[in-house]
Amino acid sequence: MRNGKRNFIAGFATGALLCGSVAVFAGVYVTSEDGDWIRNPANYSDATDQINVLGDIAPGGGVIMQEIGLRLNAMAAAGKKQNWGYAEYEAKEMEEAMAKLSITRPGMAAPLQAFIDTNLAPVNDAITAADKTAFKDALGNMANACTGCHIAQAAAHGEPAIAALVVKIGKSALPIQ
Repeated sequence: MRNGKRNFIAGFATGALLCGSVAVFAGVYVTSEDGDWIRNPANYSDATDQINVLGDIAPGGGVIMQEIGLRLNAMAAAGKKQNWGYAEYEAKEMEEAMAKLSITRPGMAAPLQAFIDTNLAPVNDAITAADKTAFKDALGNMANACTGCHIAQAAAHGEPAIAALVVKIGKSALPIQ
């Protein structure tokens, strides 16, 4: 399948997922008089419960991991072209996405920080040094670490489908193959 078709399919699937999410929450959330979305007052007993709205609509691990995958491929393309400024930008954005995931999924905070320290740091070092060979090697190690984490998460949570998420850089818009 050509990359254009893969990109279309990935975009279509993401759009369908988002539309489905809106449909699921349509009965739970209402628009207030000032136009903000709030949880339907019939569904909570006090203002404290409104904080659950944020938890309900926070992106899950899968959504944020898709962003991380897209940034991984963008960073790889930037490094291949030795566009170190753009590679640095994508690395920072990737780290910010992981920080958000650490907040919304606190159980993942320690493994994500370990990943940043062990796998993203060497990529950043190679970017700073503008070393194309070191960058390629560090990025390959990082992709292998992603796949290894998927396998570990699948075993820990009894979700074999996660183990099938093998990261291969540059093969499509999303690096999962």
